[in-house]
Amino acid sequence: MSKLEELIEAMRVGGQRITPQKRLIADYVLQKKCAVTAQEVLEHVHLRLPAVSLDTVYRNLNALCVLGVLCRVDKLGKGSEYEFAAGRHVHYITCTGCGKRKVFDGCAVDHRILEGRKVGGFRITGHKLDLYGLCGSCSKKGVKVQ
Repeated sequence: MSKLEELIEAMRVGGQRITPQKRLIADYVLQKKCAVTAQEVLEHVHLRLPAVSLDTVYRNLNALCVLGVLCRVDKLGKGSEYEFAAGRHVHYITCTGCGKRKVFDGCAVDHRILEGRKVGGFRITGHKLDLYGLCGSCSKKGVKVQ
């Protein structure tokens, strides 16, 4: 079974309809070796389905994030990018000077404390931790912390 077919099966099991646009979006993100923007996804989808809107792309990307197939990475006031989650749990540290992003090794959140806990009527099912700082290059240039 191909990776795409595994994703399609995960969507079915997650109760999602498998639409042509969702299939194209999942396939595109799978093929990419880096994070992609919704606009890049839209341009790819338009090659086969020109009537698809940016709103539809966002809805499908978010649905895939909810399933854990994709993860959304926020880019300090510059929108978001999406990447294949591959079943991994990743946090990023982002430079507030230049926007450079690196994977932060480890997780500062104890899953055993959070998972399943109820807060304000919500049962916690996951988390996302954003870390910010200055990269070595920006620190050397004297960039101020924002």
